[in-house]
Amino acid sequence: MKKQNVLLVICFLAVTFAFSACQKSTAENSQSHSIIMPTPNEKLSIRQIDFKNFTYKDKTGKNIFTLTNGEEPFRQMKDIAFNLKNIEYADLTGDKEDEAIIHISIEYGAGSSGLLYIFTGENQKPKMLWYVESGYGSEGELKSAYAESNSLVVELFGDNSFVEAKDEFRFPNQNNVPKKLCCPTDFTKFRFKWNSEKFVIEGKPELLQLKNQNKEN
Repeated sequence: MKKQNVLLVICFLAVTFAFSACQKSTAENSQSHSIIMPTPNEKLSIRQIDFKNFTYKDKTGKNIFTLTNGEEPFRQMKDIAFNLKNIEYADLTGDKEDEAIIHISIEYGAGSSGLLYIFTGENQKPKMLWYVESGYGSEGELKSAYAESNSLVVELFGDNSFVEAKDEFRFPNQNNVPKKLCCPTDFTKFRFKWNSEKFVIEGKPELLQLKNQNKEN
């Protein structure tokens, strides 16, 4: 009988120890898991988004094209192609988090233009802060967009202006077929600042001459 009691005590202790160890292991795993997983309110780093494989929308939220490995090439019955020309990251809003400055090149059968996107991270998703359509060729095509001294710089080929009330650029001959699509000789440099709601123009635009007389950056 004493031998059976001893065995029962040993079994009880073994079960108790195993249960305690299991609880400890579960707690450690749970703690480790909580460290790895981001909290629901944690801001998404915009650098985590693969913009080379991404569906881009217009101002209304309508899908307009999807890039695969940085491009949507010409397709049958669709005489237009989209290419990711450049991405730059910088803190444009003053929140100590980067935004993505994305330059999309558009190629048509008889010319080219561009799109500018500014994205930030919000609620674990990319949020579009600005969407800009450029003009065509030397009549307002997007040359480049980048950050400089905490401002957003946008450069467009030709002598252009910006309409603050409409939040859009105005290009020469914008209501007509462009008279010249190639060989720009100058470009307009704009500076914008984030005012907590949108990008607003900062100072006067600069009209500058291209040094090499071509449309390359």
